Amino acid sequence: MGGAPAECPSCPESRPLSVMTTIAANRECLAADTRVVNGSSFHHAPKIFRIGNSLLGTAGDGFACLAFVEWFKSPKRNPQVLHKLFGEHDRDAIWIVELNPAGIHFWNGWGVPETILDECFAVGTGGMAALEAMRLGRTPEEAVTRAIAHDENSGPPIQVEYLLPPELLPKRKRRGG
Repeated sequence: MGGAPAECPSCPESRPLSVMTTIAANRECLAADTRVVNGSSFHHAPKIFRIGNSLLGTAGDGFACLAFVEWFKSPKRNPQVLHKLFGEHDRDAIWIVELNPAGIHFWNGWGVPETILDECFAVGTGGMAALEAMRLGRTPEEAVTRAIAHDENSGPPIQVEYLLPPELLPKRKRRGG
């Protein structure tokens, strides 16, 4: 027993809790798969958006993510405006990874970011595979490639965006060859 009654589609217990995608970030780059799953079918769409000095990696309900991206473009970014777009129980239907010069930040429909202190971060159904790959020295792009091998909800092609153009990034030795 337990869980919400079948006649309660708006109850959070009656909806899936996982966000189907893979978004991976370090302090220089954001990478994402481009597969969008719709019931028994899928298509491909961009999941990373550049707004000012920020990169936003979007995961979750695709149209809700696009509404968040539009809200993020507003200079005021009033959380009350965002709250009107999402019901209280739907605010976790999106996960947004922001990369900007100050670091990595994690958002949802509440409109208040959490600062990530780690050097790398990943979300979605392929998030744990991607995070492990980055902890072993792989780039976000390589991490998403690894996650795709294990997650049917993530798929190529991979979208990669750098905070700075790659030629301006500091040269680093790669660990774990």
